[in-house]
Amino acid sequence: MSGPIRPPLKISDVADGGSVTGRPINVIQVTDGTLTVSGTTATLDLSGSGGTPGGLTSEVQYNNAGSFAGDAGFFVVSAGGGDSTKVRIGGLNLQNNKISPRSGNDDVILKADGSGEIGLQSSAINGGTWTDSIVKIMCNTNADDAYLKFRSQYTSDDGGLMCDGNQDIILVSKVTNKDIDLQVNGTGQVEVQNTTTNNDTTFSVKGNGTGDSIINLNNASEAVSLICDTNKELKIQGGTDTFIFDVSSATGGITFPDSTVQTTAASGGGTFNVISPKDPVSGGYADYRYSISNAPPWGGTSTIGGENASEFDQPRAFPFIAPITGDVTEIGITVRTSSTDGDCLVGIYTDDSGICDELLGYATIDIDSTGDIYQTTTSATISLTAGTQYWYAIGFDAAMTSGQIDGLDEDEIPSLGLTYSPDSFKYYMRHDATTTSLPDPFSGDYTGTAKRILVSLKIS
Repeated sequence: MSGPIRPPLKISDVADGGSVTGRPINVIQVTDGTLTVSGTTATLDLSGSGGTPGGLTSEVQYNNAGSFAGDAGFFVVSAGGGDSTKVRIGGLNLQNNKISPRSGNDDVILKADGSGEIGLQSSAINGGTWTDSIVKIMCNTNADDAYLKFRSQYTSDDGGLMCDGNQDIILVSKVTNKDIDLQVNGTGQVEVQNTTTNNDTTFSVKGNGTGDSIINLNNASEAVSLICDTNKELKIQGGTDTFIFDVSSATGGITFPDSTVQTTAASGGGTFNVISPKDPVSGGYADYRYSISNAPPWGGTSTIGGENASEFDQPRAFPFIAPITGDVTEIGITVRTSSTDGDCLVGIYTDDSGICDELLGYATIDIDSTGDIYQTTTSATISLTAGTQYWYAIGFDAAMTSGQIDGLDEDEIPSLGLTYSPDSFKYYMRHDATTTSLPDPFSGDYTGTAKRILVSLKIS
């Protein structure tokens, strides 16, 4: 607008229809707005600069095609000017580091797109110290459940990790006939540990109701099962056979696959003394003589044959299982034909992976007469442990030209229905080079044929 303003100058408020009063005006400046002149009338339009808020009170404003507008789904619920400020966007409320649904019992879902991942991560962007990252699943009270649920978009609950109202931690699968697998990589182990010092750790496998408790141990080619299907009985089950350990009473015992039941530990006496040397009239447990030559599992039948002492130019050894724990107090043999050439040496050896190994001690037995001969003196204390494999060896302290000691015939050596073959059953005997003493340790493979000499032990 140019040219002088001719008095009188009238200023009016178009919106309110009133007039504006004030001092005489000499200059009108337009900074933000539009000034138009029509004839002698100048119009100043300021609607594009300040504008009028759109929508209802509390609605956040946005640019709607050059004008202000509000959205009823995006508004300030309470303007606290800080942590107490509460904003509602769509179905969500945002307040004090919390996101909650607008309506009661509604879900809050965080979505990634495609193969994207949803990350929960601690940080140090506001000056904090970032070490651990902790995700908190929190319920209202200890009597309520805190539940991390797994599901698909088509199911409601496939299972998950729960801290229930008893404050027990439960890993649960809710899909019928589906597994829970614990997997480790490399040499890692699956561990169950009590973190309270000196407390026991109990691993419990529970059947539901009257359902059995079963532990399957298996890989691609091996399998065995531990089963509890009767109160206080444990079954060890293979492919077809089952051992039952009944601990319901002192007489429960062990049931073997052939249905026989053992209620006490195997002991000496008649069970082991099935061949000469004979069991004496015994006055106590320590007086039993154990025939280790044909006792399980290496023994044979009651067939007796004589082994010529002249064939024992090399010591020979045979395995046996110790029937009880204790010290050897006597070693006995049966002499069929006497000899004055030399004395018989009977030694007891340790076992090293099925091989006759170190000499524990030996007895020197005079075979000048026939019959059952027992020697109570040994070169050293010989201590045995029940159920452990040892070896006994036979040798002589001189070159033998005569004499005969009872033993099992060659074809009676195996106790498992096997046919004797020296090359297949080398573990029945070992030898050293020609010698008149018992070697320590034993060495060499024996590949000839010889009877298993009958030997008895007293152990106390």
